[in-house]
Amino acid sequence: MLSDVVAIVVHHKRHGDIGSVVRSLASAGIEHERIVVVDNSETPGLEAQLERDVQPARLLIVENRGYGAAVNDGLALIDTTWPDVPFVLVATHEVSVDGASLSALRQALVDAPDLSATGPTLLSEGTDRHQVWSQGGTFTRWGRMPNHVRHDRSRAATVQRAWLDGAIILYRRSSLTARPFDEAFFLYMEEVDLHLRLGYASTPVAWVPDAHAFQTSSGTPPRLFARNLRYLHAKHRLSWLGARALLPVMRRAAGLASRGEWRQVKDLMRGQTERLPRAQPHVIFLNPLGTALAHYAAEFRSVLSSAGVSATFISIPEPSSAGDGRVKWLLRYARSLHRAKALSRGSDAHLVVAWPVLGFLDSLLIGAVAKSAYQVIHDPTPLVRAVGYGKVSRLVARSLGRRVDYITHSPAALAEMREFGFPLSRLALVKHPVVPPSAPWPRSGQITVRVLGQYKADRDVELMGAVARENSDGWRFEVCGRGWPNVEGWTRDPRFLTEVEFEEKLRTAHVLLVPYRRFYQSGVALRAMELGTPVVAPAGSVLDPLIAPEHRVAPGGSSGPDAVRAAALSSEDDWKQAFISYRASAVREVQMLFGATG
Repeated sequence: MLSDVVAIVVHHKRHGDIGSVVRSLASAGIEHERIVVVDNSETPGLEAQLERDVQPARLLIVENRGYGAAVNDGLALIDTTWPDVPFVLVATHEVSVDGASLSALRQALVDAPDLSATGPTLLSEGTDRHQVWSQGGTFTRWGRMPNHVRHDRSRAATVQRAWLDGAIILYRRSSLTARPFDEAFFLYMEEVDLHLRLGYASTPVAWVPDAHAFQTSSGTPPRLFARNLRYLHAKHRLSWLGARALLPVMRRAAGLASRGEWRQVKDLMRGQTERLPRAQPHVIFLNPLGTALAHYAAEFRSVLSSAGVSATFISIPEPSSAGDGRVKWLLRYARSLHRAKALSRGSDAHLVVAWPVLGFLDSLLIGAVAKSAYQVIHDPTPLVRAVGYGKVSRLVARSLGRRVDYITHSPAALAEMREFGFPLSRLALVKHPVVPPSAPWPRSGQITVRVLGQYKADRDVELMGAVARENSDGWRFEVCGRGWPNVEGWTRDPRFLTEVEFEEKLRTAHVLLVPYRRFYQSGVALRAMELGTPVVAPAGSVLDPLIAPEHRVAPGGSSGPDAVRAAALSSEDDWKQAFISYRASAVREVQMLFGATG
């Protein structure tokens, strides 16, 4: 059985078939009790029969607000019933799948952590030879029409696609925020929109050649075909004002006219001319340090989802990750701001920029594209040399960049922003986001104390030396990061660690030491606690509410060796409840900041 998969089946007036769909998913390995049938048929007289047909699966009756809304309602139920489930299968009432194919979809997500969703080869059920309906999708060159791939003979484990057919898709739950589907589409193109947005976050979708599923299709209403294609083009700037969407619409109109289907031509023209819907209010989170702040973005996504806030994530690689220079990075950043402007078209979206590319001067660029924007200021006075933090830059931000407000994650950072002259009305103190804590890794053998992160002038190497001298009996001390000098008793690993290596270093440490004389917050420390690793940090810091008093280093550092010993011998119970309370407070603060945007 696939105990880590929950299924959502969207049902609309196919009462005679839904039972077989549920049985197909159960035979494929999903527990009956973990299948949620979301019915939007609005046929009260058949609800009792429908409940009998799907038992023992769960039935959720909702009003008909479209396919995307039905999936969003199902996800909301899953989040309250199975909050820790890692994978969610979304299917329509028209599909069937076998256990081997479903396992292949799941394994592809396990093997490729950057993927957000996987889909099978879809075959048209009822045809003589089960013709291929979809192997995922791309876009046509001229009309930018979403186009199914149907003749790919690849034998790779996965093949990235621009989008997948919404008939059956396995999603990584952590890649989705609250209510991820844009309900303005109602029906048709909503999965294309979502998959494009997942791609912007560097979490693409992929076709799995070894997986197969069967479906029947009743087609797309002409009005929604035209309207939603225009909406997709306008929302993602696939063409100016959706102009290129006119080509496939006219092609379809010609086909309908040649068959004398004039009522459908009329509906198509209605969709071509009606006013486009407004995008739903949401948060657009732009991460200009796609590699360095990948986990921070995941933490923000987790907190937004728990807060019920819908969001779209955009991620671009920094120069060290992309292998190019600062100029190209700035150009990518400018294009991403333009994309954020397009995604917020006609809505009250909040733009959040995770890192100041140009320091306080960013306020000019951000204010030019967003009605409501926040910039996260991690370090008001940078711990390393950076552009755009001087007096003139701050003056420009205060006087000309007034459309941008600032998020800080520590009282110290907030106080410094006030000293810089920014009014309290433009500042928001929000706890650093975190993901729910995982079970601690079983630690054994030689006690290992680690410091992770690059060297900075405010690092307390004297504290590190004292900790190693007074705990030298069989303990191991390791510092991982660039630029570190020799520190007595410590071994150095100056490599750039991959994301997997970085997490492994955190997870397997007995203690993470945060050796700073001055710092605003420590995302590394919070990440260690997410993984169940005890943390030792200076007393009086933003980490105080999360760290037991005996794990804090008093000013002067003399208590450092004792604090490290206490942390090495501590249990999960010493800090886990404080961490859970901290996260709950972070969720509440995000709800207050962004309001009811879900």
